[in-house]
Amino acid sequence: MSLANVVSSGLKSAGGVKLFEEIVDLLGAKDLTEAGSRYLRLKLLETLVGEKWVRDIFTYFENPDLIESIAKPPAIPYHPRQLAGIYFKVMDKTVEASAYLGEEMGSEAIMEMISESMSSALESNYNAALQTILNVWRGCLPPDLSVAQTMGMRIDSVDTKYATSVLAPTSALPYTILEALTQGANNRLQQLYTNLDNAYGELIAQKNALMRSFLTAFSEFYLTLINDLVFDSIYFVERVENYANTA
Repeated sequence: MSLANVVSSGLKSAGGVKLFEEIVDLLGAKDLTEAGSRYLRLKLLETLVGEKWVRDIFTYFENPDLIESIAKPPAIPYHPRQLAGIYFKVMDKTVEASAYLGEEMGSEAIMEMISESMSSALESNYNAALQTILNVWRGCLPPDLSVAQTMGMRIDSVDTKYATSVLAPTSALPYTILEALTQGANNRLQQLYTNLDNAYGELIAQKNALMRSFLTAFSEFYLTLINDLVFDSIYFVERVENYANTA
């Protein structure tokens, strides 16, 4: 029996179809067909709706009043009803994309991207709103030791009871608070006497420069005097010798 007959009889049998599918999968023809189909559907989507269809998704985020014109709350950028409208607009775009590209690509191309960006944006916006409400409008964050250092810089003008009420919520050990107060007082002293120290240093430098110039001038005068004395002595000795020789 020839090879063609064997293959033909194998394909006619019950396992022939399965064998054929395995061969097609092995050769990658199925993946190639699906990739080509997705590419054609993508080009169809691009041709029919264009890039404006994609830009419309972000237009609702930029201007939520297109969905419903509502005064936004003071602490968050969107009204909850506008967020609900944006959600349904995104879902509409996802369903439309799924109709062209298939469910997997439609959801991955839009919902995955939007969910990541929404997660980051909502986290920053709503977290900031909650922190504003709880920490700024109501105030619940306890002070740290930097408050003690700041208070130490003006400790002579701070009431004792006021200082205690501010420093006690830090929950630090008493000697730790004392160290912070001492550091603050030391910083204040450094600020007060820094100019004086600089002026004193400049005065000492000027005094040293004056003394060096005086000593330099005196040493030059002394050397000149010694040289003149030596030359005069030599001249006197020479004159005495000349007088003795001529006498």
